[in-house]
Amino acid sequence: MANLQILVRVDASHEIGFGHLIRCLALAQVLVQQGEKVSFTGHFCLQAKELLAKYSILPFADEATAILLAKQFDGVVLDSYQLTGQQIAAYGQATVSLLLDDEDNRGGLSASMLTNPIAGKAYAHFTGDKLIGSSFAILRQQFCLTPFVEVTSRDRILVMMGASDVAKLTLPVCKLLQAWSYAELLDVIIGPAISNADEIVSWCQRHQVSYFNNVENMAQRMQNCRFAVTAAGGSLFELAKAGIPCFAYAVTPNQLPAVEQGKQQGWLDFQMVENAEQLDHVRLKSFLEDTLNSPSELLQRSQAASAAVDGQGAMRIATLLIEQILVTKR
Repeated sequence: MANLQILVRVDASHEIGFGHLIRCLALAQVLVQQGEKVSFTGHFCLQAKELLAKYSILPFADEATAILLAKQFDGVVLDSYQLTGQQIAAYGQATVSLLLDDEDNRGGLSASMLTNPIAGKAYAHFTGDKLIGSSFAILRQQFCLTPFVEVTSRDRILVMMGASDVAKLTLPVCKLLQAWSYAELLDVIIGPAISNADEIVSWCQRHQVSYFNNVENMAQRMQNCRFAVTAAGGSLFELAKAGIPCFAYAVTPNQLPAVEQGKQQGWLDFQMVENAEQLDHVRLKSFLEDTLNSPSELLQRSQAASAAVDGQGAMRIATLLIEQILVTKR
């Protein structure tokens, strides 16, 4: 049988971040390894297009045109909050459709398949296949291949605010950690679309803080870290797989379910913020020191994190999507 043709509809920019694109790329990698051909369409900034260099990027004019384009494909993956319920349904009528969702807040949805890594989402009126829970969290494959290091053997603190850091939290968080005498332990990740990257680099250089651009193997970098201060995006599931207790900052409402789930599981605390002025210094310091100053607490939270995600979500979803497409072709 000829390779299946799969279209991914996703957006990525400085304003909305790169989390949706990163997980779509992780899913695309598995699909390609299965022998399928994957193309992308959507709104992409320059840095996003660079991440998509290995794939065909099809021009995006408007949603109606993209829906017509989807008819030429065996399946479509939808991962954009720009899409309305009506548009999602139209894609589903065009071809086999997989909707990646984070928060059940768009009313009735219609697609062949739907996946959400947050347990307990009911989608009561959804009639397609529902792939719900952390076993369907989409991680990059490197997180399944990198050897696990016991958290008590690690010594670094990771600061990672996503590819674009839309709320500009990286530098304020670093300054807080420096004030609390953690500067020499910091590993600061500077995302490819962070607008004040030069300012962050300059500060790190002045204060002899380790920083990293364009990290190819993030899983390996994480295995050096016993704690992370992070954005509450898709990387939360990768941090969980790496067994890292976290303090996370949610900047949009759709990020709340993931951090609430992680807090319930016992491996993170979080705060919802719009900008750096809203950072709760006391809350961050309390969770950080409660974790790092107690080896038993550190180990317990690390074990809770790594137990939450097994890293096979992308493979499970890709397999089920291919099976669904093949059924429709019989």
